[in-house]
Amino acid sequence: MKKLALCCLLFTLAAIAAPRSHAAQRCIRFPAYCDSIEFDDTDFGGQYGFVTWGAWDWQCTGERGDTNIIGRGGSKLVFGTRPVNKANNVPSTYSFMFVLTRDNRLFDLYKTNGDTDDHGGIHQVRVNQAWTLKQGSCGYSGETNHNPRLVDQR
Repeated sequence: MKKLALCCLLFTLAAIAAPRSHAAQRCIRFPAYCDSIEFDDTDFGGQYGFVTWGAWDWQCTGERGDTNIIGRGGSKLVFGTRPVNKANNVPSTYSFMFVLTRDNRLFDLYKTNGDTDDHGGIHQVRVNQAWTLKQGSCGYSGETNHNPRLVDQR
C-alpha cells in the first residue's frame, strides 16, 4: 500500500511539473550576417510563461553545440549567452543578449563584460537589424553567404 501511495504521489508531482506545451525546433537567421540560432520553447504557464533555449552558431561553422542560449518568449524573444571560442575552448570576454521583436522582425544585440565602471556596462552591438524565422533546423550557410558575423566590428 505504501508503494502504491508513493507511486501515485510521484506520478502526480511529475504531471504537475511537466511543461504544458512544447513547440517544434525553429531557426532564426540574420540576412545581413552569417550567424543563426536554433531554438525551442516550453510554456511553463503562470508567472514563467515561455522559456526558450537553443544554440547560437556565432562562428558561422554550422555547429551549435558550443554556445547555448536561454531566455524568454512572447512578443519579444530575449536570449542570453556567453560564447565559447572553439579554437581554444576559451569563453568570450563578453556575454551577449538578443532582443528580437516578433511584430516588426527587428532585433538588437547587446554585450557586457560585467564591469559597472565607465569602461564596462552594457553596449549595443547591433540595432534595428532584420531577422527571419522558419520551422526546423537552420542547416549551414556560413561559407555560402559571405556575410560577417554579428560580433565582428562594423
